[in-house]
Amino acid sequence: MEVGEPDSKRERTPRILEVYEIAKAIGRAIRICERPDLLGRRRMLLIGMIAFTVFSFLIGINSTLGLFVVLRGLQGISSAVMSPAALSIVLTTFDERHDRSRALGYWSMVATAAQP
Repeated sequence: MEVGEPDSKRERTPRILEVYEIAKAIGRAIRICERPDLLGRRRMLLIGMIAFTVFSFLIGINSTLGLFVVLRGLQGISSAVMSPAALSIVLTTFDERHDRSRALGYWSMVATAAQP
């Protein structure tokens, strides 16, 4: 066995699941978060949601590890598309300070609970 090579399935699992966070960070680094302003908030939210749903379905019916890793990465990128669009919609929908604060609180709660 080589150094750094996982010796059990249990040790590989966290590394596989980190693909999502890495892909999400790459999506943010290549400035996907600016696309809602350029292409429209609603359109980017729908693109992100549809892509996330499709990749989730494909992960569910998948039977190979390699495809799972690729799909999980694509799911992370679709999350990077969806998240800024959703926040932008929340900020523009609620004008009053109290309503906006409450909406941001709910958005933060859902976004935090959705973290893997």
